[in-house]
Amino acid sequence: MNSFAEAKQAFDKGPGKANVLSQAFVPVDGNPKNDIAIHGADGKPIEEYYKWQFIYALIHSGLYAKDYIGVEIRFPKGSKGAQVLRLDGAIFDDVEWLQRYTDYWQHRRLTCNGLTTTFSALWNSSEMTRK
Repeated sequence: MNSFAEAKQAFDKGPGKANVLSQAFVPVDGNPKNDIAIHGADGKPIEEYYKWQFIYALIHSGLYAKDYIGVEIRFPKGSKGAQVLRLDGAIFDDVEWLQRYTDYWQHRRLTCNGLTTTFSALWNSSEMTRK
């Protein structure tokens, strides 16, 4: 198993040499994505390069399995009409995250342990405390 630093170097010597990644290593906003530009017109790495280098190193160093990682993840905020919280990447503690994420954004409902609810119902429940 490579160390994180070794896996990062392996990206630089392998997939990182291409101008475009043919396929994302993990879901992008819950979906597969192809043809991701990682170098600018000048041939220099762009922000996407460093994001995918980091994700590649997490996976290939054995720190995290790819099934637990997503990039360009959106989370709803509690207020109606509030902008979503956008993260460049997230590591989840459950392999089922992708199904729940997709279900929420397609149907605006959450599924946890077989129970289905909307985010607003969960947020407004007496069990949920706002901080």
